[in-house]
Amino acid sequence: MSTTKTVYQCDPDGVYVGEALARESPMEPGVWHLPAGCTEKAPPKLAEGERAMWTGKKWQVLKPAPAPEPAPPTEAELREHARLRRLKAEAAGVMVAGITYATDLESQARMVTALAFLDQSGGPGLTWKSWHGYVVLTEAELRAAAVAVGAHVQACFAAEATVVNAIADGIITTLEAIDVDPGWPDAPVAPEEGDDA
Repeated sequence: MSTTKTVYQCDPDGVYVGEALARESPMEPGVWHLPAGCTEKAPPKLAEGERAMWTGKKWQVLKPAPAPEPAPPTEAELREHARLRRLKAEAAGVMVAGITYATDLESQARMVTALAFLDQSGGPGLTWKSWHGYVVLTEAELRAAAVAVGAHVQACFAAEATVVNAIADGIITTLEAIDVDPGWPDAPVAPEEGDDA
């Protein structure tokens, strides 16, 4: 019965890949038949990401290669990020006469419907839910709010157009520059959690 012992296998470049078994020669005790690419010397303990390479005489520790720099965003990716940033700014809300109105797409549609309702019903006003609770609005107050919402939305589109032009001109080249661009309209004070309109 042949005797075996653990040896250490390397790839063709000498990089350690794992353990293997060497067998003792049945004809020559003390002589070991090592598989190709193996050494009897154990590799050093390695930190995460490190590799060991056998030079033929000793082990050399290979440090992990630095992570490659991420590729810069494409113009299409920058434009898409600008669109998403505009939607975020657009939905940030607007304050009119101390009342904060939601300005997301659904809330804009609700306001148009409410104005049509007042036009058709001839009623003096209606109940509206702002970010900070329910309010009763006259037609004039609702129209003033609608004008402010419209102006806010237009300011958001104007800001996006400025950013997109800067992207095309090579002035804006990062996603971060889009996020912090000073052209986006300021948001009013955010509502408390659970106070969605």
